[in-house]
Amino acid sequence: MRIGCVLLALLSVAAQAGPKYQLAPLTVDEEVQGKGSEEIEEQLHERLDPKLAEWNRDATGQLVTIQPIIDDIHYVHVASRILFGPLPRSSHVVMRVKITGAGLNEEKSFREDVGAWKGAVGFGHHDAQMLDVIVDEVIAYITSIHDAQSKSGPASPASPPRPEPQPPPVPSPTAQVHPPNAAL
Repeated sequence: MRIGCVLLALLSVAAQAGPKYQLAPLTVDEEVQGKGSEEIEEQLHERLDPKLAEWNRDATGQLVTIQPIIDDIHYVHVASRILFGPLPRSSHVVMRVKITGAGLNEEKSFREDVGAWKGAVGFGHHDAQMLDVIVDEVIAYITSIHDAQSKSGPASPASPPRPEPQPPPVPSPTAQVHPPNAAL
């Protein structure tokens, strides 16, 4: 009897465990590879790897692959902005993220731009911040997919029914209504 309870407990834990997540290496077209793509990959690993380790701690399900792809990038470094101002053009990043496996086939595109003059006035601060912003957006998207996947799993508890909205109370016909600013 005791062995049956232990097996049942192990099976319920296995059913609750979600899919394993893996971050694939950043894919960058050779024509656009340059400054900025290394920083994006470094930030993705630095900020996403701890989340993936947490998500994978008890995961026993299928493998979900997260594939970041940079389609286009033009990143003006701070030193170039300080020396040349708006002459090196605007900075931009066009990036996609594919999430596949465990019944998922999601893809979303992201784009961040910094105008040449905005980058020049900020002495390159806005150019560098652009990389942070796109990484934030990608991580938020990946987290939302994970949260939706973990909530829709078979072991997730059903959400409690929402209470019906109550209509506002109706004043009784005997209640006295005073006009505004009237002396009581």
